[in-house]
Amino acid sequence: MEVIEREISEAKMQAIQSTIDDMREYKHGLLDYLVFLIADNTSLNELHQEIGRYLGVEKHMLNRIYSTVKGDRVRSKSEVIIANFLLRMVSLTSMKRSLSMRTGNGLNQILQ
Repeated sequence: MEVIEREISEAKMQAIQSTIDDMREYKHGLLDYLVFLIADNTSLNELHQEIGRYLGVEKHMLNRIYSTVKGDRVRSKSEVIIANFLLRMVSLTSMKRSLSMRTGNGLNQILQ
């Protein structure tokens, strides 16, 4: 640490500390804004839209929220397809497991 302190001037050290302080203030501001958004918005859809606005999502894309078969809300049709596919696979697997427990090993041969 002593080597670094000798190589960095006092002015440079102050600039580094100032940058750290600015970043900390920015981070705390974002956290305060997030807490405000959560407290102020009455629906999840409004919260998603506000976060989208902050992130720079184009205005015409903000209302594009889709629902999956399970009722989860996602932002794209691709997410709907993936979520529905995964739900279907989990359902089929649990149904197959349930049926094989009831009927024994013979059902596994039929389903495969």
